[in-house]
Amino acid sequence: MPNTNDYSKIYELYFPKLVRFSQTYVLSLQEAENIVQDIFLYLWEHPELIRSMKNRNAFLFTMVKNRCIDYLREQTLHKNQRHSLSELQEKELQLKLYALQQVDENKFSETEIEDIIQHAINSLPNKCREIFVLSWLEGLQ
Repeated sequence: MPNTNDYSKIYELYFPKLVRFSQTYVLSLQEAENIVQDIFLYLWEHPELIRSMKNRNAFLFTMVKNRCIDYLREQTLHKNQRHSLSELQEKELQLKLYALQQVDENKFSETEIEDIIQHAINSLPNKCREIFVLSWLEGLQ
């Protein structure tokens, strides 16, 4: 059983950041929250991981990154079953998967990761960026 106080502090500090990071890559806030909740549940069930974390930031972001990659791969594999994705959304999904696979959290601070994400968003074509910002960052769908 983890120390409840330590676990709560980690949860309060990292949950919003990890959800924001995850939401950049997955297609919904709900899925991003589910991914991060699953990670915290896993940490609760494996308290030795909390005690052994040397670089908490890198460890948690790596866990989220890996879960997002798994989620995006699953989405890509089942694309024939998805009828609601447009060609643009499908390409965006592929780009997100590729970008996420390239992130090495051990080389970057949290601020640097957020800067990389912002740069990636800014590099999108104008209309694509506008759609992305409205749908994923502002929650309009």
